[in-house]
Amino acid sequence: LSNAFQTTAPMGPSMQQLQTQVPPGVKQQLAERLNTAVKKRHQLVGVLDEITHGEYSDHMQNTFAYARKAGLDDVDWRVPRLMYCKDPKYNHGVPSAVAQDVMRR
Repeated sequence: LSNAFQTTAPMGPSMQQLQTQVPPGVKQQLAERLNTAVKKRHQLVGVLDEITHGEYSDHMQNTFAYARKAGLDDVDWRVPRLMYCKDPKYNHGVPSAVAQDVMRR
């Protein structure tokens, strides 16, 4: 890799550290908010389908047909995930604790 793509910025906490920092009840609140938002989205899509006589859903299916064919239609694109490689030579700049955790997996 060229120096332009390397970073010297410290990496954030590991996923295990983040999970232990979440206060009790926050996961439940987040799950409830997500479920509420999903229900609201389904209601709004239903209204759009009523207004357009089903054209909205047809349009969306046609728009994302390529993603469906590639097997990417059920991928959650909202949260990017940082992936590390198990080969340590590609994890330049990763804190040693995170690198060891990646290699254990």
